[in-house]
Amino acid sequence: MLLEQIEQRLEAIQFEGKALFSGVDQVIDPQTIVDANTVKKDAAFVVPVSDGAEPNERTTGRFSQLMRPRFGVLIVCRAVNDRMGKGVTKRLEFMKQQIRGALMGWTPDTNYEPITLVEGNLLEFKRGGVFWMEEYITETMYERQS
Repeated sequence: MLLEQIEQRLEAIQFEGKALFSGVDQVIDPQTIVDANTVKKDAAFVVPVSDGAEPNERTTGRFSQLMRPRFGVLIVCRAVNDRMGKGVTKRLEFMKQQIRGALMGWTPDTNYEPITLVEGNLLEFKRGGVFWMEEYITETMYERQS
């Protein structure tokens, strides 16, 4: 559910009246996108990264555990005739700012805490574009009757 909410949020990002990304999707392994081939369009992919958790400290009654889902957003930014990456740097920076503006501090629903940025890293720059991974984290409480 969380990843679908993130995907919808990214699809809603507009620039000059059009969607910022020609495609937003989910992928389990970002390396499959990087290895696929040259970049033909700007896109974003939502990636599950990890599920951290604190131990349940209750011994009786309701089970309660703090969960920390971590997800990534793989940004695929097209670069045409830019062998050194000078031109794509500005476009990538703009995309990062738009994504951060859409996600940082946003609460997907009442079950989650506001999303925060963990880090961003260059995965690869190759013919046709750049692949940048942003990682984000949120918190939610998992509860059920024991």
